[in-house]
Amino acid sequence: MQPIQIFSSKNLQHSNISVFSHAYNIKQEITTDKITELFNFFFERADDIHKRISSYSFGMKQKLSICAAIIHRPNILLLDEPFSGLDPFSCNQLIKLLHSHLPGRIHIIASHDLTLIAKVATHIAIIDDSRFVYFDSLENFTRKGRNEIETSLFEILKPKEFNTESINFIL
Repeated sequence: MQPIQIFSSKNLQHSNISVFSHAYNIKQEITTDKITELFNFFFERADDIHKRISSYSFGMKQKLSICAAIIHRPNILLLDEPFSGLDPFSCNQLIKLLHSHLPGRIHIIASHDLTLIAKVATHIAIIDDSRFVYFDSLENFTRKGRNEIETSLFEILKPKEFNTESINFIL
């Protein structure tokens, strides 16, 4: 087993993601190519690969985490709020990746962003108060494809109605 160089002044993120690829026994020469491909796919500026993670924005850290999660092409990918902090371009890139680059794999995505979930989901599970309250296809969830995902969610969960008249000070 070769020692892992975690920090390198040349390619900081290559070293960071290499830790994950090493854990899955991916050869270093393959890892370098994969990391370069992922960075070119997700990051707009090539020099971002040379920056320290501490200088990254939240969205950049999110993209780096996604790269680390998929470097070994997992059969099951669990993503918790993957769209959080991402700009619209990066959200679109992640959606493209989930549709085309990782086909035939299971993606479990926890998210509050229903609009983006509707673009990638085939099935919807709703958890309320630690209980599954719904599981079915997206088509059935939205009443045969009407694209009213929020309406369907509100009908299932029946959220408390708020009366804006009770906050008079902002009127």
